[in-house]
Amino acid sequence: MNDLWHRFENWLEQNIPDALQTLNPGASSEEIEAIQNILGIKLPEDYIASCMIHNGQNQELPSLTRWGTLLSLGVVKDSSFNTVRVEWEMLKSVYEEDWINEPEGNRQNNLVKGFWWIPQWVPIISDGSGNGLCLDLDPEGNGTRGQVIEFIHDSESREVIAPSFRALFEQLVNGVEEGSIVYNEEWGLISRDELGDL
Repeated sequence: MNDLWHRFENWLEQNIPDALQTLNPGASSEEIEAIQNILGIKLPEDYIASCMIHNGQNQELPSLTRWGTLLSLGVVKDSSFNTVRVEWEMLKSVYEEDWINEPEGNRQNNLVKGFWWIPQWVPIISDGSGNGLCLDLDPEGNGTRGQVIEFIHDSESREVIAPSFRALFEQLVNGVEEGSIVYNEEWGLISRDELGDL
């Protein structure tokens, strides 16, 4: 992850210098252990490595993705806009209401479990309105542990966006360097094609 972050930081410095100021310092190994204990699950190594370089963003804007802000872990008090811990605990409180967790059927060729949300879907990016991206740490039979899925709270769709966090981040870094992903004040970093469709 060091190589990708180095490239991304260089691009941000040249194109959106304000965004660099939103990046938190890296999380400690104690913070990583603490969030895994809170979630009751082992996080993927690529995501841990990224968090140890930059532990999310400390403000909402400029957003680093079209899905929202990169979340900090939230196990120590800081100025972060939002955190993995807050988002996960909020979703878990809704999940524990029996009515919301009725099976909805398998999705996307048996890649993602057919529920509204499960505790093994760890929020990593959020728009602050209950939507964003989650690490799927309990995929359906054809899925891959650690795949990144889109979570839209009022939609049944749970699309697989990337097979891993590293793959997601690599898509972002390659995209900004090639110019296929651009910065928009309203949408953050977004592909030219998606921006044209909005």
